[in-house]
Amino acid sequence: MDEQNFNAADRLIDQNRDAQYGELNSVLFHLDRAVVLHDLERYEESDRHLDAAEMRLDELYTKDISKSAARYFVHDATEDFRGAPHVRTLLHIYRALNRLYMGQSDEAAVEARKVSLFLTELREKHDLKLSYSDDAFAHLLSALALEDAGEADNARLSLQKSKKAFIAQSPIFETPVPKHILQDLLFRDPEAEARAAEASALPKRASKQVRALDWRQISLSQTDEGNDAPQQEQTPDKTEESAPLPSDSEAAQTSSTDTNEETTTAEAAPAVSDIKTSELAAPSIPDGELVFIHYNGLLPYLTEKRLQIAGSQAAIYVREHPEELNGQNWREAHAAALSDVSFVIAIPELVREPSTVSGSVLECTDGSCSATATEIVSNPGAITAKTFAEQIGDIQARAGARAAIKFALTTVAQAATYAALKSRDDLTATTGAALVGLIGRIASSSTEHADTRSWLTAPAEIRMARIRLHPGEHHLRIGLTGRNGQILNYYELPTVKIVSGKRTYQHIRTAY
Repeated sequence: MDEQNFNAADRLIDQNRDAQYGELNSVLFHLDRAVVLHDLERYEESDRHLDAAEMRLDELYTKDISKSAARYFVHDATEDFRGAPHVRTLLHIYRALNRLYMGQSDEAAVEARKVSLFLTELREKHDLKLSYSDDAFAHLLSALALEDAGEADNARLSLQKSKKAFIAQSPIFETPVPKHILQDLLFRDPEAEARAAEASALPKRASKQVRALDWRQISLSQTDEGNDAPQQEQTPDKTEESAPLPSDSEAAQTSSTDTNEETTTAEAAPAVSDIKTSELAAPSIPDGELVFIHYNGLLPYLTEKRLQIAGSQAAIYVREHPEELNGQNWREAHAAALSDVSFVIAIPELVREPSTVSGSVLECTDGSCSATATEIVSNPGAITAKTFAEQIGDIQARAGARAAIKFALTTVAQAATYAALKSRDDLTATTGAALVGLIGRIASSSTEHADTRSWLTAPAEIRMARIRLHPGEHHLRIGLTGRNGQILNYYELPTVKIVSGKRTYQHIRTAY
C-alpha cells in the first residue's frame, strides 16, 4: 500500500485468509480486502465484502454488547472480532463512498444514515461511555448524497447535524471544523446571485411593474435604432442563444420606454412578460462540482505489552464482575487475587505512527480552477487512539482478573493433588502439588496474550476538497505536502468530466 501497489496487497490478503485470518477474524478479512478493492476502484467487489462484514457484525451485535465487550477483552482473541464502535461506522462510511463513486446517491444516503441509527442504538441500549458517540463526516456524506438524490430539505438537515457534530467533537478528535467544506451545500451560481443582489438594491416602484422584452426573440437587426426599414422577425441561432443576457440596468433602460409608443422592436417581439426588475436574471448553464477525497496514512495498530501487577488490582475486578468466572469458584478466585501474589499480564499497546504526508493541495493544470487545499473531514486515527485510551483501564483490570482466575484454578488443582497423594507420604504429596502448580503457572503464562487484532488497511485520516468547475473535461493534479508545508511530490489525476449541476467524486490513497 505504501507503494500504491493495491493489486499485490489484494492478492496478499486473499492468500492469507486461512493462515492469518481464520474464522474468528472473518470480519477483519472482509474489511481489509474491501478497502484495497475500494482503492482499486472496484467498488462493487468492495461493497460485497463490506456487506459480508456487516452481516457478521449484525449477528455479533445481537448479543448483550456491554457484557460481550467485557468478555472480549477477558478472553482476548478467542471470540470473533467485532471492533470498537467506530469500526462499524467506518464500514458504513466506506459503503456510502462506494455508492457515491458508482453514482448511486439514494443508496449512499441510506448507508450514511445507518451510522446515526447504529450510534443512537448503541447509546440507548448499552452502557458504553465513550467520547465517540456521533460522526460528523457521516452526516456530511448523507447531506451530499441526499442533495444528489434531489432531497434538498433533508440534505440541509443533515448538513446542520454535520456542523453541530464537527463543532462538538473537533477538540476531542483533532479535527478542525472544515469551514470551506461546510460553507454551503447546494449548488449555487455566484454570478447570478450577484446580479440578483444588485437588482434588488435598485429603487423600486411599488405600484408599477416594468415591461420587459423576452430576450429570446430579440435579433441584432431589431435593436438597431438607426434602421427605420421594416424588419422581419429573425430566429437566433444557437450561438445567439448562448450569448450573455443584458444586465438588469440595461433591461430596465430598455423597458422604460413609453408603454404607449409602438416600436418596431416591440412589434417584432410579440412575446413579452410583465415582471419586476429584481426578477430579471440571466439564465446560465450551472457549474458542476468536484468532490475530491484523499485517504491518508494508516490506522494505529496494536502490539503486546507485558507488565506485572499486584493481586489487589485484580481483586477489584474479580469482586465487581463475578460473571466473568463462567461458573468457576468465585470465592477462590477472589481469595487468590487478595493474596500477596503478583501477576504478569499481557495487554495491548497502541502504536500510532505519523504519516510522512500531512496534507494535500488540488490544482487544475489547465487553469480552470485555483489551488485548493484539502481539509480533514474525518480522523479515524485520532478516534481509535481516544477510544483505546478510554478503554485501556478496563482492559488492564480484566487482564488482571484473568490472571487471578488462572492462579485460583492452579491453587485448587494443587490442593486437590496434595490431598490425593497425602495417603502415601508428605514428600510425595508436596512434590506432586508443587509440580501441578509449576505446570499451571507455565500454562497460565503461555496462554496469556493480548488481543492485537487491528483493521490494518483503513486510513488514519480522510481529507476533502470541494471545487466548482465549468462543465466539460478538466485536468488536475494533487500535490502532497509534508509537515513543513512543502510539496513532497505531485500526482497527475485521471481526466475528470464535470456535468452541469451534478457532482463528480474522485479520490486518491496514500499510505505512507
